[in-house]
Amino acid sequence: MRLIKNFKCSKHMSEACLPYFKKHFRSEFNPLFFEQIFSPYHLQISSEIFNACQNFIKTFYQHTRTMPIAYKNEAERVIDSAKTTDSSVLMAYDFHIDSNNQPRLIEVNTNAAGYLPINLLHMAHDLTPDTDYRSLKMSFISEYQQVYPHKTPKHIFITDENIEEQNMYPEFLMFKDIFNSWDIEATITDYTNFSLKNNKLYHNNSEVDFIYNRFCDFLLSRPESKDILGGYLHGSACLTPHPKEYLRMADKNRLIELSHEDLNFSKFLIKTFNNFSSSDETWSNKKNLFFKPARSHGGKGVYRGKKLTKKVFERIMNSGDYIAQEYVPAQEFIYDEQKWKTDLRFFVYRDEIQLSSARIYTGQVTNFKTPNSGYAPLEII
Repeated sequence: MRLIKNFKCSKHMSEACLPYFKKHFRSEFNPLFFEQIFSPYHLQISSEIFNACQNFIKTFYQHTRTMPIAYKNEAERVIDSAKTTDSSVLMAYDFHIDSNNQPRLIEVNTNAAGYLPINLLHMAHDLTPDTDYRSLKMSFISEYQQVYPHKTPKHIFITDENIEEQNMYPEFLMFKDIFNSWDIEATITDYTNFSLKNNKLYHNNSEVDFIYNRFCDFLLSRPESKDILGGYLHGSACLTPHPKEYLRMADKNRLIELSHEDLNFSKFLIKTFNNFSSSDETWSNKKNLFFKPARSHGGKGVYRGKKLTKKVFERIMNSGDYIAQEYVPAQEFIYDEQKWKTDLRFFVYRDEIQLSSARIYTGQVTNFKTPNSGYAPLEII
């Protein structure tokens, strides 16, 4: 693996992306957004690493189709019983590369952000993008037609909470543009604006049959989510990504089950557990562990064990809501007199990689606060 600075992009990422943005999107260009989330670097990885990740994703996906879900409660059983035939758009697999050059799966994400701007980044770096967003379009149309065979989507609702306050709000506008370019009307709306009547889902007085879900209530367990959940369970709307796919693939409890099985892809997995039978033993081994909430996103509430105080450790032990993973450090590079960490993120539909990216950062967890940190494209060599 090698970190490289693209001097075409090194001064202002927004300037590098602007011509490609104008070609594909009609919303107002927000230069600050691109400066905040993009790195001027790109990462080279070998074709061996890329192919290993792709092969693992295929095997992992197929395994999770048939592996029973160990329900933690009745709500999970109900979600698993949903007669959905769709997968989920824009799944994201995050990997670290260990000291033996072996990809190790950190986690799988539903509701992943960043595909549209990262694809522009590939264009700006003269790397292989999802040309004209054909792969993305195929995935959305395929999702819809698995619920409504032989129909073409006419209207899609893009939903999250507090949408205009989201850091990735400019991407919501970009998605609206891209859907419109496919002759699909698009409405950006808060998740609380849906209502269920006679087992059909409505937005105001319009019936809803297609939702692009960016809301991180992964199992739609909040009281305010009950109408969307009802529409999903009754099959009255195509919801993507959806809760069943989260249970199958992205729930960290799933990683616990998988990491303790003897599988033909076990070398990609990181030992994960939530059975802290001895807090003294866990404390003594904490430097080799990484602690995360069982259901969270965006690096919230995560801790490197080595840096845990006794007070925070005891809170984690008593919460009943944390998992621990074997600590596999991100690869590090020195560039421009700065130590950088990087992980790999692959956007995936079903079992095929659609777009490859890296996240370049400093510190304990992934964040883009340091100048020149951010998303970066991958070059496969």
